[in-house]
Amino acid sequence: MLNSGVPASVFLVALGIVYLWRFYSRADSRFPPGPRGLPLLGNILQVPGKTVILLGDMKIAKELLEKRSAKYSSRPVIPYFRKHVDPETDIWIFADEGEHHSRGRKLTTAIMSLVRAGKTEPLQEYEATLNIQHLLDDRGKDWFHHMKR
Repeated sequence: MLNSGVPASVFLVALGIVYLWRFYSRADSRFPPGPRGLPLLGNILQVPGKTVILLGDMKIAKELLEKRSAKYSSRPVIPYFRKHVDPETDIWIFADEGEHHSRGRKLTTAIMSLVRAGKTEPLQEYEATLNIQHLLDDRGKDWFHHMKR
């Protein structure tokens, strides 16, 4: 007679084979292609290590996220842009949270509210006319400077 443990182990091995076959042969069309994960672990080993703090109390979360947000949050640093693309230009979008970034945001918000209100057409016409005049005055020799202005 067969030992009662043999059918159970054969069943577990077969179940494992079916699981691995389905895991590696599955063409899941619901998601875009990505890196293959490990069985049971998925892509957990590919996640970059960042400190994550979970808060279970609404009062503490509100205190930290609303009242002390400047202390506990920051903007991501994009070193590639600062070092390689244009190191001479200090664009507020890529700046760290601070006075420079705050002024740039306020200025951009004010300008964009004027754009939404349709009040910038006269300014755009004036700047275009001025740009064409400068291009004609120096016969296009320093055109890049005029376009960057």
